Amino acid sequence: MADSTDNTWRSRAAELLPTWFTERLVVEGSRFGVLLATGHVLIIDAVKDVRQGPTGQVWLDVEMLIPFRKDGFPWGHFPVVKSTSHDRAACSINAAHIVAAVEVDTWEVPNIEPVME
Repeated sequence: MADSTDNTWRSRAAELLPTWFTERLVVEGSRFGVLLATGHVLIIDAVKDVRQGPTGQVWLDVEMLIPFRKDGFPWGHFPVVKSTSHDRAACSINAAHIVAAVEVDTWEVPNIEPVME
């Protein structure tokens, strides 16, 4: 993944992604949730890179917000994609599978303790 201080991904994002989505990406430090075509939600803490693969597909390299509680989240009725720990929070998303995006205000994200299930 690209270094988070490298902002060249922002210009690639503007070229490769729809405007409704890139408007949410350009805000430094904003967290957001994406609704995937599977009906799952992925909560993104930071975008690290936007790139185009060799077959033309657009990929977002992101850090998931770990862990995340759904109370107070507008899409709380959808299943949330989770990771087991911070060292496994990095992931890549095929942009073709993103249906919608919503900003997650940091003050709406409760102080989060790891949830053991």
